[in-house]
Amino acid sequence: MVESKNGSIIRKQLGHAHIPQHHAEKFNRFDDEYLTPYLNYHRPCLYPEIRIDKTGREKKVEQ
Repeated sequence: MVESKNGSIIRKQLGHAHIPQHHAEKFNRFDDEYLTPYLNYHRPCLYPEIRIDKTGREKKVEQ
C-alpha cells in the first residue's frame, strides 16, 4: 500500500526529486491535510462478511 501511495499519489504531486530535510515538515503537513484524506476517502475498503456454515465453521465472504 505504501508503494502504491508513493507512485500514484505522492509522486504525482511532489515529483521524484529529493526533498531537503528542512522542508520535510511542510510536506508532511501537506500530505496530512490534503492528500491522505483524499486517498482514504476514495479507496474502497472491503471487509469480509463472516458466515457460519452447516458444520459450524466460519467462512469469510465478500459483501
